[in-house]
Amino acid sequence: MYLFVLFRFCYKNLSALEISNYQYVKNIVHDEYRTYSGLVLEKYFTKRLEDSGNYNLIGQYWESKNQNEIDIVALNQKEKKALIAEVKRNSEKISINKLKEKAKKLVKNELANYYIEYRGFSLEDI
Repeated sequence: MYLFVLFRFCYKNLSALEISNYQYVKNIVHDEYRTYSGLVLEKYFTKRLEDSGNYNLIGQYWESKNQNEIDIVALNQKEKKALIAEVKRNSEKISINKLKEKAKKLVKNELANYYIEYRGFSLEDI
């Protein structure tokens, strides 16, 4: 994890650090932290699902023109089960109804014969 932070914030802004412009780097970290930590949280839960051994395909779903994005789609093709998940730092921002709406096209076109589980993951699930 340390290396991710090092390369994301320090190495990328090495020139500013070399001239002691710490406020500039602090502002960058402040502006980008939510996005960065959200991506790390998605990777964490993806890895947890991989380690569970319950799925043979795990990834993300994007519709054309980025209309709908689903953080995690995990499939067990043998048992015809799918997990469709939203990852948010704050659990109060998770809406299973919105997730179901975003997944309609995916479920209809690709997962029609699957048992679907919808789930929200947040910092509280760590």
